[in-house]
Amino acid sequence: MAEYVVHRKKVIELIEAARKYGTSGTHAPEDTIHDLVFKRFSDSADKDYFEHNLWLIDDALAFLPYISSDRAMHGKGRKKGDKIPDLAFFDDSLVLGDNDGTTINIVEFKRPSRDDYVFGDIKHDPVMQVIKTLEDATVAGGIAKTDGSHFAFRGVVRRFAYIVADIKPSLIKVLKGHDFKNDWNPDIYVRFRDNEQIFIQAMGYDTLIANAKKRNQAFFSVLFGE
Repeated sequence: MAEYVVHRKKVIELIEAARKYGTSGTHAPEDTIHDLVFKRFSDSADKDYFEHNLWLIDDALAFLPYISSDRAMHGKGRKKGDKIPDLAFFDDSLVLGDNDGTTINIVEFKRPSRDDYVFGDIKHDPVMQVIKTLEDATVAGGIAKTDGSHFAFRGVVRRFAYIVADIKPSLIKVLKGHDFKNDWNPDIYVRFRDNEQIFIQAMGYDTLIANAKKRNQAFFSVLFGE
C-alpha cells in the first residue's frame, strides 16, 4: 500500500511538470499527459489496474470493465475522417433492476495552455468533438478490443464526458456558447445536453491536479506527514 501511495505522489508530480514550460519554452503535448493517465493506442484488455492512473480523473473510472485509449471504434488503425476518442470508458450496468443498459464516459485531453478554440468548429471545439465521439460510438454499436473480441452496447443509458484543458479565454467562449455553467464551482464548467442526453464537465489541469491531491491527502498525510 505504501508503495502505491508513493507511486501516486510521483505521478501527480509528473503531471505538474508536464503542464509547465520545458527547457525549449514550450509545453509538453497532451499525449504526454494522456500516456501518464492511460497508455495510448491500448485498452483494458491488455492493461491491468496498476498499469494506469485513471484515478487522476476520477477513482471510479478505474473500475469500469472496459476502457479504450486513443483507438478507433473499429479497433484498427486510424482511417480518413476518424475522430479518435482520447479515452472512452464503457460500463455494463443494470438499470431499474431488470433493463440492460450501458454507460459511456468520454475523456478529451487538450494541450496545456492551448488558447485557439473556436465555437462550432469540429477541429477546435472540444464539445463538438465529444458529441462526435458519442455519435460514432452509438452508430458503431460497440468497439473492437485489442484481444480480438468485441465490446457491444446494449443501449446507451447514461452518458458522461470530461474535457481536460486549461480554461483559457477562447475555451470559456466556446463553453459559454454551448451554455455551460460554472455556478456551483468556478473552476469546473458543466452542461447537460438534452438532445444527446450527455453530462459534460470541463476542467483545467490545475483543477485536475488539485482534486487528485485532495482525494489522496489522507494517504499522503499518513505516509509523508504532509
